[in-house]
Amino acid sequence: RTNLIRPGAAIMEKAKPAGIGEPLRIGYAPSLAGDFLAVAIQRFTQLHTRVRISLSDCSSSEMRAGLASGKLDLILAPPSPQPEIRWENLRTYGWRFVARANHPLAGKKSITPAELSGQHLLLYDREHYPEYWERVTGFFREHKLQAKVAGEFDGISSLLAAIEAGLGAALLSETITIDRGQREALVSIPLKTEPERILVSAGVQADQPCRPSVLAFIEELKQAANGK
Repeated sequence: RTNLIRPGAAIMEKAKPAGIGEPLRIGYAPSLAGDFLAVAIQRFTQLHTRVRISLSDCSSSEMRAGLASGKLDLILAPPSPQPEIRWENLRTYGWRFVARANHPLAGKKSITPAELSGQHLLLYDREHYPEYWERVTGFFREHKLQAKVAGEFDGISSLLAAIEAGLGAALLSETITIDRGQREALVSIPLKTEPERILVSAGVQADQPCRPSVLAFIEELKQAANGK
């Protein structure tokens, strides 16, 4: 079983460069960008000691709103078609079926689309995560599967808590890992046929010139996302 961790804490610790200087405000989703964001921050702050990084754990809709209002300088999210955002693609991820260890499918090495039909699904909510919602529900429509939505959630912590409580199972990014100490009750199983892979990109305002610090950070993100 993969070791699943709660994303975010380690990243927040790395987002504390010495000194107070130019702000760099980043919106991100821990369940998608957590693994390479921490690496990028660590490298960036070694070279740019006077840049003050702040992180906001946001839904995709909150990130886009924060960027449009000027409250965020950079967001890490699945790209959307709005012309006011310029995207730099970083990495794609596959999917996993995440459920309690006593779920009827928990012993499977992989899950087929047919086995998902009729399952009680827990989803990120439609308002704040429209790309995720459409990707998952579209996959069910494509394969003519019966979807039973048992709950919608505003973030990964509440969604995982609902899975632990036995309310249902979820299709989540393969970056979701299980911490043996905190999440012994959960399993993460590959899908034989997946929805379209999840693309994570760096987004900035298209009508504003990027500051050198933002461009430099995007370069660090690209390197970290590619494992360099």
